Amino acid sequence: MKEKFRKGLIGAGSLFVVGHIIYFIGVWNAREIAISWSRPQQATSWSTSPEQTDAVFSFFSLLGISIVVVAVLMMVIVFYKWLGFKEE
Repeated sequence: MKEKFRKGLIGAGSLFVVGHIIYFIGVWNAREIAISWSRPQQATSWSTSPEQTDAVFSFFSLLGISIVVVAVLMMVIVFYKWLGFKEE
C-alpha cells in the first residue's frame, strides 16, 4: 500500500512541476513561439499578429494551470487516503 501512495505522490509531484514549466514557457516565450509557428515555409519576411501571440500565451498558460490543478487534486486524494479518513 505504501508503494501505491509513493507512486501517487511522485506522479502528482511530476505533474505539478510539468504544469509550472509549461506555464512559464508560455509566459516567457509566447512571442517567440508565435513567431516561429506563424512563419510560412521559404519566407524571408512575415508578420505575426498580436492576437496570435495572445492565443499562444493563453494556450500555454491555461494548459499549465490545468495540469497544476489536476496535480493538486491528485495530491489531496492521495493524502486523504494516506491519512485514513473513512467515509461514514
